[in-house]
Amino acid sequence: MSDRPDAVEILKKLISIPSPYYEEDEICTYLEGQLKELGFSVQRQEVRRTVITGGEARELVNFNVLGEKGSGEKSFLLYAHIDTVPVVKAWKDMGLDPFEPVERNGTIVGLGACDMKGGAAAILRAAQTIVPEGYKLKVVFGIDEENVSAGANVLVKSDFIKDCVGCIVPEVGTGRTPSSYGKLILGRHGRCSVGVRIRGRAAHASTPEHSVNPIIYALELIESMEWIDTGSDMDLPPGNMSVASINSGIGGLSSPEECSVWFDFLYSPPRTSTDLICDVRRILRIMNEKYIVEPVTGEKHDRPESMPSYQLINPLEEPIEGFGRMPMRATPFQEPYKTDIEHPLVKCGMESVQEILNMEPEICYGKSNADENTLSAFMPILVIPPVGGNEHQAGEYVEKKSLEVVAQLIESTVTKYMSAGVFEKQ
Repeated sequence: MSDRPDAVEILKKLISIPSPYYEEDEICTYLEGQLKELGFSVQRQEVRRTVITGGEARELVNFNVLGEKGSGEKSFLLYAHIDTVPVVKAWKDMGLDPFEPVERNGTIVGLGACDMKGGAAAILRAAQTIVPEGYKLKVVFGIDEENVSAGANVLVKSDFIKDCVGCIVPEVGTGRTPSSYGKLILGRHGRCSVGVRIRGRAAHASTPEHSVNPIIYALELIESMEWIDTGSDMDLPPGNMSVASINSGIGGLSSPEECSVWFDFLYSPPRTSTDLICDVRRILRIMNEKYIVEPVTGEKHDRPESMPSYQLINPLEEPIEGFGRMPMRATPFQEPYKTDIEHPLVKCGMESVQEILNMEPEICYGKSNADENTLSAFMPILVIPPVGGNEHQAGEYVEKKSLEVVAQLIESTVTKYMSAGVFEKQ
């Protein structure tokens, strides 16, 4: 395998292929070829997604890339998502092309360098040297992680992973930028996203006393949402609520009639998405009761109503109309997870860090969610992150040295875990 490209050259090629979610086919095709050259049998796993553009729905048919080599009753999985977030304007402001990798002070700069094309490059590098004996080595390059993890949800419903006894994901996510060597991530927050539609009363801007401006009441709602409990776990970092978007507007010199606010919750055990949605419903009930107005006509069939009024938008239950129509969320919310620090896979990872880096490993827990949340219900997960930073920002980078280090850690950990049936001791 000496003539194979190193991890840096692989990463440069991956960065040069644009792959924001919904547009992953080209990079998937490239990765298919790479796995075939490494002796893997490869298949495409169909992933269907509905996209709304200009108020019209269209179905996309894309695919995960699945590879395997070796033989045996058990398998070990290496997983990476290969989609990125969309390009932000700040790349241009920095004078950088996000798809043209730049070497700078021992790093590679480019969109997805750290999140997580660097991890995908490390997997391909490790796959050059891992020789599965008595087991199968499986590699999956999944799509849509930066959206709703459609690829991972299709994967876990398939037979492909049923024999997997462990998984390594070279993903970022300690919540620290820049990151550093020797970290092993054993868990992540859950994530729940919900919206609230606020209905008010439109009026001419010159007569604000006739209007009920929903934007003003959105600010009160946001303040109330900040009090929702996002869990407290001795290992995971504190969770948080963030305001993802506020949408409103009306033509002419008028105050708006409606406003929608979207909230993202990152949360820790023992909280679940069901708990959080119940809390949101309780807040909306209190606010609706606070602003009840009596019927104007006084007729018996007229009931008191809230003005403004608040309505939950749960993307798991209904299509979302207005302010950029969206389809129902096709995948469940991701619940938090933790891998037991005493698990044999973690022990093998810790031993590998000590041997290869000559340092004590640092056990971390991710301040965010990822495809690992979905995979964790089916097998133990160990995250071995590359060193880098600026994920989801302009100037995203990864240290070149860390790519080879992660590849070595992957090879060592898999070999230790799968030799002599170590995984059977879990």
